[in-house]
Amino acid sequence: MSNAVTINGVEYPSQLAVARAFGIDTGQVCRLARQGRLVSEIERILREGKRTSGRDVETTIAGVVYPTQTAAAKAFGVEQYTINRLTKSGRLDAIVSVSGSGSGRRYS
Repeated sequence: MSNAVTINGVEYPSQLAVARAFGIDTGQVCRLARQGRLVSEIERILREGKRTSGRDVETTIAGVVYPTQTAAAKAFGVEQYTINRLTKSGRLDAIVSVSGSGSGRRYS
């Protein structure tokens, strides 16, 4: 039996991956899954545009659309607040040209 979850044609490997991608509490995801309402509830949230915080905002970087800032952060290996900060400063596309050596990262 697979733990994969498909939402709007996108397959997530687990309920935890769904929770992280959509910025939803893992407990809530588990409850909805037990009730058989996980996919329908997330599709409803997406359809109605009911998001609860900035991290839940659909984010586009270099033409790739991520369902949330959290998903984009995971894809680039940075913290969600970095995506939020770069979005607010209008420099979000700078993340694709990450440079630097050592322990720090610099965004152009």
